[in-house]
Amino acid sequence: APGEIPGAGPIPAQAIRDLLKDARVRLITYDGDTGRMLDYGRTTYRAPAMLAGAVTALYQTSIGPGSTTPARNTDLDHIQPYPTGATSYANLAPLDRRAHRAKTHFGYRYERDPITQQITWTTPKGQTHTIDPYDWRLGP
Repeated sequence: APGEIPGAGPIPAQAIRDLLKDARVRLITYDGDTGRMLDYGRTTYRAPAMLAGAVTALYQTSIGPGSTTPARNTDLDHIQPYPTGATSYANLAPLDRRAHRAKTHFGYRYERDPITQQITWTTPKGQTHTIDPYDWRLGP
């Protein structure tokens, strides 16, 4: 179905067109196989609580190398800067202030592998450090 109204179910495209004339719309893209949210859209900078919870559950601590700061006490960093990069599960990571400053001002950079979710940091001198996502099979 081209659209869905929570609690009402799928709706046809023409109904969407009619509703859009007077509506505030929020685009949420999700994986049809897993139900995992992929994108919350580009119109918001701050991640909604549900999205922030999903991102912080992925890593448990800041993704900064050697950091032990709990993810719930970090800022969510846009891997690809907003507004070019979306406020989405695939583009957010929990980052403490020290690591955020290193990324912003001192030439450190990181990338996330879209399959494994591993974060790889690269220093200005080319050294790398890898951060693995939390393995929930180990328990909370």
